[in-house]
Amino acid sequence: GCVTKKMFGPLLLLKITGTICPCLEKDEDNIARESCTSLESLPIRWYIKSHKTAGQSAGAMVGGLVSGLFGKGNKSSGAAGSEYIRINATFHLLDSA
Repeated sequence: GCVTKKMFGPLLLLKITGTICPCLEKDEDNIARESCTSLESLPIRWYIKSHKTAGQSAGAMVGGLVSGLFGKGNKSSGAAGSEYIRINATFHLLDSA
């Protein structure tokens, strides 16, 4: 009971209970455990805005135009002076033991 809750976090308790004795698992605990499992190591892609100086922006626009003419395309947002940088990350759940 109380000692177990102090030794293990709630996520680990969900995993242990669901794995060792699923017959004692409540419906809401089962849903929570399955949700945690599906979210673990979920790939996430997010974008941050990068501001450039005027000289860099003009060069990027010319470079984008030239690469666009030759079929390479430009991934900038289209706004002068800014573009978005893609950051790949992985979602992890942390237990509060």
